[in-house]
Amino acid sequence: MSDDELGDTQRMMLANGWCPDCGAGLLPGPRGGAAQNFYCSERTTCREGFNLTFHSGKLAFAQRIGEVDDERFKLYARDDGQ
Repeated sequence: MSDDELGDTQRMMLANGWCPDCGAGLLPGPRGGAAQNFYCSERTTCREGFNLTFHSGKLAFAQRIGEVDDERFKLYARDDGQ
């Protein structure tokens, strides 16, 4: 498995709203079609983003989208920045 592929444990964490890299919560980002981007809320050490698709309440597709920059993160972060 390459570094970009997500294993079963990582997919389970994503399905439950947690970053598989650091364990922080995920923030919902933009949606397009069936997929939605989610951003790790840990801005100091992680900054990872994921493209997720859910079908019938279950994670059907998961893909890393790389590090999310501060400008994009601020568009979707709560007012308190977390």
